[in-house]
Amino acid sequence: MEDVTQKYQSNVQYHIGNAIKYLIRAPFKNNTVEDLKKAVWYINRAVKSLEGVE
Repeated sequence: MEDVTQKYQSNVQYHIGNAIKYLIRAPFKNNTVEDLKKAVWYINRAVKSLEGVE
């Protein structure tokens, strides 16, 4: 995950990493939609952080 997120700013690497994690595991879980929503939530957090909202 560190290799994948290394080009992102340090304040959003965690959010991007979690989004990727949820996207990858979603089809293998019983509730795919829930994991996809979690991925969207983390992406939105990353965007807000980059925009300086948070």
